[in-house]
Amino acid sequence: MLFLRKDNKVCLVTAKHVLSGCENDSTKSNTFPDKHYVFLGSYAHSLILNTKILKTKLPCGRDDILVIPVLDTTLFPFINSVENFITQPLKYFKDIYIYGYPMKSYTSDMFKSLPDAAFMNIHDSSYHFTKILLNNNSIDTLSSAVSWLYNSVPSNLMHGYSGSPIFLQSKSNEMWRLIGLLSSAKDLGKNSVIIRLMDIEAILDKLK
Repeated sequence: MLFLRKDNKVCLVTAKHVLSGCENDSTKSNTFPDKHYVFLGSYAHSLILNTKILKTKLPCGRDDILVIPVLDTTLFPFINSVENFITQPLKYFKDIYIYGYPMKSYTSDMFKSLPDAAFMNIHDSSYHFTKILLNNNSIDTLSSAVSWLYNSVPSNLMHGYSGSPIFLQSKSNEMWRLIGLLSSAKDLGKNSVIIRLMDIEAILDKLK
């Protein structure tokens, strides 16, 4: 997940299935927790999400994006947001970076020390962008796809990265640009769906 600030508002943005309990396009998990804690650098500051309500209200299926306004303004100073990485589109670019928390079996130990974030670096020779066709052969206007070369990103390594921000690195000055968030990985990790930045911004513009 990521945070964005705009017009004195802060919003959490993630893939919808991360907080809705959806296991696929039609089935919800029976063991999905009722609460999610988003720790903001320490246990002292956390955003608590009522996933019991989200699981009830949010349908599974298309449009795998969820934007949640952060209403507790006392948390704002502790939130690291990524709007400074929204720059002009890059003409020449190279590597992709995906930052998140790889899934693993957490125990009570996680309440003694926070898990470390990690990132995947996809080299520019190992991917290409494509459009996504829906069942009726129309183009998906919300998502794009990025395809990795076979075995460049094993699918098991992508578990836990859903909803993570995706950055593209400039080839000319090595600066990074936010291009969207990771929705899902398919075909043994060879194809991944990206929710585009322009669509995230469009949803933010509609928030009051």
